[in-house]
Amino acid sequence: MNWTNNLLSFLQPISIIIAAGTAIYGIDSWRREARWKMKNEVSQDTLEILYSVRESIKKIRDPRVFPHEQIEVKTLNNNQQSLSTSQVIHYRINNEMEKLNKLSSLKFKYMAVVSPESEKEFGSIFKIINSIGFNAQMVDELRAARTPGKFGDDNSLLERLERSEEIIWHMEGDKIEKDINQLISKFERRQVELNKKTFILPWR
Repeated sequence: MNWTNNLLSFLQPISIIIAAGTAIYGIDSWRREARWKMKNEVSQDTLEILYSVRESIKKIRDPRVFPHEQIEVKTLNNNQQSLSTSQVIHYRINNEMEKLNKLSSLKFKYMAVVSPESEKEFGSIFKIINSIGFNAQMVDELRAARTPGKFGDDNSLLERLERSEEIIWHMEGDKIEKDINQLISKFERRQVELNKKTFILPWR
């Protein structure tokens, strides 16, 4: 019996060590799975709102002005008969503000959880939106320019007007659309990498 007791005495601490190691490994695995799930969830939520914002930018840049927009913009501007470009563009931006604000609120969460380097992509997206609003105002000012020399000679004025209109009005495959797609593709690539790292606990 002595040898049996000795064996049990020898095995008991080993079993405790093994059990403790298994528990620690399990807790660590659970934490890693929780981190992966959080990253994946934030990444998917951000991609979803990015796709929505892309559609919002297309709506804002639509060269057509619809009857309901004319009525609402005129109402907002004391029934002004002629509508300016900036009035239409800013009206549309305000209509899409909920989505833009949602993307803004996700920015820091995404940076903290998924990729700190994404700050540049977020900044570029908001810079594009701001440039649309700015150039809409610029189009109004350039069109209103009547005195020679106010914005340069006629050729210079026309070139600047064309550049601003290229920014505010959407054409299939234009630079703004390409820039937005390229920026979103960076978020898509991060999501693909997360999908490759699908986390499964060892005992499942």
